[in-house]
Amino acid sequence: MARALTAPPHDTRAYFRGTVVRRFAPYVRAASWDAVVLDVPSLSALRRIPLRDPWRGTKEHVGAVLDASPDVATLVERLTSG
Repeated sequence: MARALTAPPHDTRAYFRGTVVRRFAPYVRAASWDAVVLDVPSLSALRRIPLRDPWRGTKEHVGAVLDASPDVATLVERLTSG
């Protein structure tokens, strides 16, 4: 259980949620099973990232996006663009 706090499983949406909470903690306003809410300084509103599907958000699915996002604004931009 303690390991999951610092190293979320790679094969569920917990990977995305845990990685975002670890990397961007100052910007996380809420995190639940099915969403992460981020406060992005360059935007005027909170951004809710839905995590409805347990199998989307895995390392295989979003690892490259997370790795290529040096800050929370870039992450939100990459996740919400077309």
